[in-house]
Formats: sequence, C-alpha cells, structure tokens
Amino acid sequence: MNTIRQFEPLWGVWRTEEKPLGQGSFGVVYRAWREEFGKKYYAAVKHISIPSSETQITDAVSQGIPDDRESLRDYFSAMAQNLVKEITLMNEVKGHTNIVSYEDHLIIPKATGIGYDIIIRMELLTGLNDMLRHRQMTNKDVVKLGIDICSALEVCLEKGIVHRDIKPSNIFVNDTGDYKLGDFGVARELDHTTAGMSKKGTYIYMAPEVYRGEPANFSADTFSLGIVMYRLLNGNRAPFLPVGSAKIQPNDNENALARRMAGEPLPAPAFSDGDLTDVILRATQFDKYRRFANPTEFKQALMCVRDGIPVGRTIPVVAAPTNNSASGRSSVPRPGGFAPQPPAAGYRQPSPGFMPPAPPTMPVSTNGEDSDNGGKSVYMVTAISLLVLLAIVLITVAILSFSSGSGSAPQDDNLSYDYQSQEVLPDAQCSKLSLATQLPSAEQEETT
Repeated sequence: MNTIRQFEPLWGVWRTEEKPLGQGSFGVVYRAWREEFGKKYYAAVKHISIPSSETQITDAVSQGIPDDRESLRDYFSAMAQNLVKEITLMNEVKGHTNIVSYEDHLIIPKATGIGYDIIIRMELLTGLNDMLRHRQMTNKDVVKLGIDICSALEVCLEKGIVHRDIKPSNIFVNDTGDYKLGDFGVARELDHTTAGMSKKGTYIYMAPEVYRGEPANFSADTFSLGIVMYRLLNGNRAPFLPVGSAKIQPNDNENALARRMAGEPLPAPAFSDGDLTDVILRATQFDKYRRFANPTEFKQALMCVRDGIPVGRTIPVVAAPTNNSASGRSSVPRPGGFAPQPPAAGYRQPSPGFMPPAPPTMPVSTNGEDSDNGGKSVYMVTAISLLVLLAIVLITVAILSFSSGSGSAPQDDNLSYDYQSQEVLPDAQCSKLSLATQLPSAEQEETT
C-alpha cells in the first residue's frame, strides 16, 4: 500500500508529520506544515488510496467486476472521477464559516496502472471527538453546535447537496469555538462504490429511510444532526442505550438500533431539558414528514432555545375536544409551538405541528420617538373620525328639518291631499280632484 511520504514534498512545499491525526475507512488525515522565513504554517492533509489494498481488488472481483487489468482500471478510475466531482463541490462551498475550508488537491495515478492516490489539503481544525476527550459540553454548547451545523446544511440546501454522513467524526471546531462540517461527499461516494465496506460506524446516525435504502431528502441530514445532539445530551449514549455508568453489553447497540429502526418513539435525552428536548425529539422523528422540513426550521427552533424565547404549546387541529376543554377555546393552533402530549413512560413525544415563532420584523425603538409619533397618529385619526361623524349628524338633521318645513303628505290609506287647497280629502273626492286638476274648464279654454 502506498504511503503519503513517497509523494512529499506535497505541492512542492508541504510535509506531513509522522503520526496521523486520524484514520477512517477511506483514508488517513495528517497534520502538514511548510516553513517560510522561519515561520511554520499548518494544514490538514487527507490521503485516500484507491484501491487501498489487494483485498479491495478481490472484493471488487467478487462483486462481478471482470478480473482483468482493463476492467479493474476502468472501475477504479470511475470511482476517482466521482470523487473529483465531490471535491469540486467542496470548492464551491468553501469560504463559509461553518464548512471546513478546502484548499487544494492532487490526483496521482498508481504505478501499477490500477487506481489513484488522492490527496486533499484543508484547514487544520480539531475534531469533535478529540475535543470531547478534553472537556465536556454543556447544553448551551450543544445548541451552538446545532445552529452552526444547520448553517452549513443551509449552504448544502442551496447547492442541492445531501451530505448523508453527519456524524461526530465529520464535525470539527476551530480556535474561536465555531463548529464546522467536513467530508462533503467523500465518504458517501466511497460508500456507494467500494465493495465490502462496513457501515457500523454510521448506522447510529442514519435516518430510517436511508437505512432502508430509500431516496433521502434534506431531512435525512437534519435527522442525523439530531441524533448527534441527542447523543451529546445523553451521556454520549445513543437512544435506548443505558445511561450513566451502566455497562453496555455486546448486543445492546444492535438492539437499540433495531428499536429505533422499528419506529419506537425515542425517550428524552437524559441531560436535556425543556424546549431543547422537544426540538431534539422533533428532529429525530421516525416519520420524515414529521421532522423539520429543512435545516432553516431546525436552526430557528434552536435559536429560540438559545435566546430563551418560550415555545408555545397548542392543541392540534386533529385533536378531539374533551370535557376538560375550556368553553370557547379554539382548537386551531396558532403558528409556532408544540402540541401538548399526554405523559408517557420514559419519553416525551413532540407534536408534528411545531413551527418556531417568526423573528420580529420591526426594530424596537429605544429613544421613544416612535412611541410619540404613534400616539400623535392615534389622536389625529380619532379627531378626524369625530368630525366626520358630527358632519353626518348635522346633514341628517338639516334634511329632516327641510322635509318637515315643506310639509309632508299624511300617510293614511283612506285620505288624499289636495295640493291646491292644502286640505285633506276623503278617497271619494280623490277622483274628482284628479279630473279637476288635470282637465281645464270651459271658461279657461275660452279665456285661452
């Protein structure tokens, strides 16, 4: 198997330290350095060898790849090309505060003609697992981690990338305490194309639909992040494992995984509290349609917890009314909050209707000017309304006065009104009056 030292100095100036920083299923990460004018600069360098050993070639043949030089060369060449596409994605998302910064890479053909050595240079960070060996995390730290990784996943969402490998070994922290997401697609691509690879390390954080081989959407990443946070809040134990000093037996992990993949509701994390528990349980719902729809929703809920914003509780629309319901209370939930759930043994189940409250859109005035202007506006509107109302009253009174002054015909079914004599006449005389007023007399005709 090739070692990274045979390629040094990397990029003409970089050398690696002898002891690796970490080693995984697909490669080894080293601390690299270069020196200029007496000052050393450091970076992280990951070495991926394809194939990593003769065993990997044997596994490829056992899966149906023809055992000839050309077929094996094409097979591992396609794997390297797919990795280059993923490295291109790393280059597109670099520069974000919460994503491990990609710097450069090398692709070196193997001397045997079958496979490649891929070397990736990135910023040097501390892995989450390494950090946990030296200090414990508080609930506040876990919320900070969740918000930062959600910010990274928002970038993935914009680029159409589903990471599918969120786990502690792919989360890093810098000197200022910012958490970053790394290994964009590298492990995922090798997972798809490498024969005989074990997934035991990632099953713990895998979404049920991914475990079943179904298409994954962005909620698969928020689910995995939720399990990472759950474990941090549960004494570094996965769901359904004994918490505290209790020993874990060989079959405990398999049984816990089977219960989770069967859809059994998760118990509350042992060291979580209040709304944070509800948020974590919402993110880790078995049904992907009951989780946060995207990383932004997850992030907003965590920000509410961070800022101490109370998360309301509402009755879901589907809930049937009970005798204990207050009269007149609406069963329609307002935006935001969880539905209250009946107490259950050992776990708390969040409502599928949770949406974090929207942030305020208007800044709060601190000098009182906005309040004064608002008060003046209210007074002006009130005064104008009173003037308009007064005008309406005066006009109405004037109309009524005019009508009464000009005389109104009395309303009686048996009476008529003689407009010439202004006398009220019985109905019997109405026809005569009508003829008299309509037809001129003989004297009038002669005069005319």
